[in-house]
Amino acid sequence: MEMRPRPRAFPSLAIIVFHPAGTVSWLHGRAVPLKNRNGEITGYLGSITDLTAHHQAEEARCESETRFRSIFDGATTGMVMSDLQGYLLECNRLFCACWAISESSCAA
Repeated sequence: MEMRPRPRAFPSLAIIVFHPAGTVSWLHGRAVPLKNRNGEITGYLGSITDLTAHHQAEEARCESETRFRSIFDGATTGMVMSDLQGYLLECNRLFCACWAISESSCAA
């Protein structure tokens, strides 16, 4: 039985590029070695994927959730979220106080 060394794993690499104009790019890079018949590394084959749009969308989603949570929890009136069947998914403190229910019983 011939024993061969396990190929070295090349982890992926997160790259953040700060541009002179003040913008930021988020990239993901990967590479694997290219070997000749003797097993010597002669180069690398790699790729870089631009994840900037995905990262920006995730940041916008987090900001939107924070803004919504602030409005929902701090509202001066009772608010509730329900599904299409009318089951309560979430309600704020004022809604619970008005209907004399606990916040934990409001969650689905």
